[in-house]
Amino acid sequence: MRASFKRIMLGIMAGCLITASVAHAQQGHTQYVSRNAVAAQEQGAYVPYQPQAVYTNTNWQTVDPLAVAESSYAQPQGYGQAGAYPRFYGEQDFGYQQGYACAPAYNPGLTCGKWFVTGWLDQGFTYNSDQPRYRQNGPLKFNDRCEEYQLNQLYLSMGRRVATSGCSWDFGGRVDLLYGSDYYWTSAIGLETRTQNALGHYQEDPTGLPSRWNSNNGPRGSYAGGYGASRFGLAMPQLYAEFYVPLHLGLNIKAGHFYSPMGYESVMSPQNFFYSHSYAMMYGEPMTHTGILFSQRLTQRLTGIFGVTRGWDTWEDPNDKLSFLAGFKWASCDGRTEFSWVGGSGNETVSDGQGGRSIPGAIRSNYSMVLSHQLTPRLKLVTQHDLGYGKDAAYELIDGTVNPVNGHWYSLSQYVFYQLTDKLSFGVRGEWFRDVNSTRIFRNYPVRMVDGAGNLVQQIDGQDYSEITVGFNWKPYDCLVIRPEARWDWSGVCKVDGNGDPMVAGMYDDFKKKEQTTVSISAYVTY
Repeated sequence: MRASFKRIMLGIMAGCLITASVAHAQQGHTQYVSRNAVAAQEQGAYVPYQPQAVYTNTNWQTVDPLAVAESSYAQPQGYGQAGAYPRFYGEQDFGYQQGYACAPAYNPGLTCGKWFVTGWLDQGFTYNSDQPRYRQNGPLKFNDRCEEYQLNQLYLSMGRRVATSGCSWDFGGRVDLLYGSDYYWTSAIGLETRTQNALGHYQEDPTGLPSRWNSNNGPRGSYAGGYGASRFGLAMPQLYAEFYVPLHLGLNIKAGHFYSPMGYESVMSPQNFFYSHSYAMMYGEPMTHTGILFSQRLTQRLTGIFGVTRGWDTWEDPNDKLSFLAGFKWASCDGRTEFSWVGGSGNETVSDGQGGRSIPGAIRSNYSMVLSHQLTPRLKLVTQHDLGYGKDAAYELIDGTVNPVNGHWYSLSQYVFYQLTDKLSFGVRGEWFRDVNSTRIFRNYPVRMVDGAGNLVQQIDGQDYSEITVGFNWKPYDCLVIRPEARWDWSGVCKVDGNGDPMVAGMYDDFKKKEQTTVSISAYVTY
């Protein structure tokens, strides 16, 4: 490990501790007691051990540190007298909680009634035992750089919270700004990036397009025409208006640019237990959508959604065709078990990797389902399964002619969280991700190449990716979380020639190995 590793780690820790100490002194030492928990205990509901370190991840009605000021004192759905539907603010609806069991006690930032301004600072460092020459941690996103300090997210959010229940109409909205290295993975086509590369070709991935807002003379990626993205930049992952309609038990309508409702993990750092992300989140699901999303509470424990969007990670859709979202979320009466299913389908622009040429419209369909169960007051289990299909999502070269081929992907992830103390938690994530025909990850190369005589020249071999991550969350102060983790990745994917000899030996260590081990530490401060 290089000498700079210790210096950077000490700097991160010292900076976060100083910031947190100041924030802690300003907040005072009053113990937070949620009225939700008191009301539930009085009525005999299941109330698990109350930790202080609580972070929430939701599918589509996101509970995060940005919008909980009033909801912290509202009685939760499913409790109270029959027919009494309390009024909620801040999109609270049985949110997934990564590793913890109770409603969060976040610092809401600056608030004035329903208006809020708040955010966080997330930064980290990843050590790779292979020490790759180009400092790229294989196919990992977000903590993608080896032995480099990463200011991942300097995050600011502002807006007006909107009711999610009650008998009167309400309106509001939200805008999120993200500055840091994570902008690269959260940009949308036509917003932060242009819609075409320098050759006039469309691309399916925003990272393959020159930026509108940020420098194109940086070290990340390479675009047709010689562009390269800057290490740090600005993104706007959310910009939407929201309305509440007192229809049945409550209808919320979002219109604009918002995070995808799929999956368990989130772009927003405080909603994730681990610093690194699963392959399902990085490659199997969209990051953002632009469109309209309806969320209708059907019963006290069941919510349905339906949306019309412009596709995956797009603001301006190159093929000008609509995509659709639909799903539901259910929670048990005691709140210990939650299940969600969200699926989407639509025409997406796909590129063949040969000079950036693209196919303007090809069906892509996928779904994600998540089962969460609080097994004991300290132990929580979460299982996620994803499946997707992409028409013309990959390609082969037959005597120089590009032939599109279909592909699909599916994955299974298991999370185990255990609360050790009120300030320390332990977590494990295991995942298997299968990418058939290199539809999602190794897609810049032809699946198969055959010459004019019918001889195999090269092909992609293998399709599986696996990872195991173990880590801790330590919360010395209410506004500070430190997340060390160790991760092991393995993949059998490689590129071989016509004789079966490797041309690309693996996906790690600059495409030389089939596995890698990384050790990371990150810290974020909410404000």
